[in-house]
Amino acid sequence: MSNLQIIALMDCDSFFVSCEQLENPKLKGKAVCVLGNNDGCVISRSKEAKKVGVKMGMPHFMAKKEFPNVIYISSRYQRYVEISERIMGLLRTFSPTVEQYSIDEAFIDLTGLRRLYRRSYAQIGKMIREEIFAKIGIPVSIGISTSKTLAKLASLDAKKSTGVSIIGYRAINQVLKKTDLSEIWGVGKNTAAFMAKYGLHTAYEFSQQSDEWLRSKLGIRGVQMKAELNGETIFKINPNPVLPKSIQHTRSFANFSDDKEFIKNSIIYHINNACFKLRELGLKTGCVRI
Repeated sequence: MSNLQIIALMDCDSFFVSCEQLENPKLKGKAVCVLGNNDGCVISRSKEAKKVGVKMGMPHFMAKKEFPNVIYISSRYQRYVEISERIMGLLRTFSPTVEQYSIDEAFIDLTGLRRLYRRSYAQIGKMIREEIFAKIGIPVSIGISTSKTLAKLASLDAKKSTGVSIIGYRAINQVLKKTDLSEIWGVGKNTAAFMAKYGLHTAYEFSQQSDEWLRSKLGIRGVQMKAELNGETIFKINPNPVLPKSIQHTRSFANFSDDKEFIKNSIIYHINNACFKLRELGLKTGCVRI
């Protein structure tokens, strides 16, 4: 990977819950959930809460009824922003090129830093992870590869293993063959279902299609996705990203429901996510279309 761009994705583990555990150590090791605006639904879960079966976005009244022993906490967004800013500031001491992707995620350009730190890229990732935990107290996972898409995939593996995972250029095909297309950053369930109609189920199968075919089915986005999966850096790290014109797009319910409380809390969950994104970017909404 010496002649390629090296990108890391830092992703905080159960960020909102981790922030609460940081300020109240008694919560560590327990099933804890942080709730969204007006305590409508679950927006962050500790690994213990995930293990017992609490789902992301689950309405509070349903979660409390089904999992009464879980600890439910109202969110304190401003406090989470303050901790996030400290983490992002610390990341910039390791690399001058950092793109904050969300309140708890950031892409970091590690290209050429092996010489500076005299460590492998995996060791640099471990160093960053340990430094964040030592100085701020928040556990993070770090995925490293040659594109944003692969770094994101590596970060998912990092959460399941040692906290740092690297997808080397020579290992890309091996990893993609074991990866369902729906797991790829930016694909989504609808695109995965659409590709399945053509017999494409794994990321590897997708990456082997011709540019012409992908362009005919998905437009330029499909071609870019293929290049990223094959290790080419298409989406550059931008320390000053362009502000989006649209903040969130959600689909209708997968299954019919006439449960008013369920519908109400599901809508609150999506509104809550949109508000989080707006506050992260310092934006105000111009309109809402339903």
